[in-house]
Amino acid sequence: MAGDFNVVDQANIDRLPPGDNTEKSKALISLCKFFQLTDAYRDLYRDARTYTRRQGTSQSRLDRFYISREINPSNQLTISNTLSDHDIVVLQIKNIQNTQRGKGIWKNNTKIYDLQSFQNELKKR
Repeated sequence: MAGDFNVVDQANIDRLPPGDNTEKSKALISLCKFFQLTDAYRDLYRDARTYTRRQGTSQSRLDRFYISREINPSNQLTISNTLSDHDIVVLQIKNIQNTQRGKGIWKNNTKIYDLQSFQNELKKR
C-alpha cells in the first residue's frame, strides 16, 4: 500500500516540529495492524529522520510504502521534485525465492473455470 497518507504514525520522528497522533493516524495504524503491514522505510532505517513534504517551516514524511512481511525491502530513497511540494519516493525490494519447487512446470488448469462449484467459490471469495 503506497501513497500520500496526509498523516504520520510516529509524529515524534516523522514530523518537524513533532506533533501528536490524530484520530486519522490511529485509523492508519489500525489498518496496517489488521493487514499486517509495516512501514518499509522504518524497516530499513529505524529512527532516521527524512521528510517527503515541506511547507514553510513544517516538514513531514507523508509519502510511504506499507508492505507485508513477505516483501523484503533493500533500499528506499526520496528524490526532490520541483513540480510538487512532495518528494518522489522509490522503494527497491529484494527478490528472495524461499519456496521449493519440484520437477516439471506449473500449469494453470483452466478446465476448472467452467465448473459451477469453482464459479460459486470465486463469487463467494
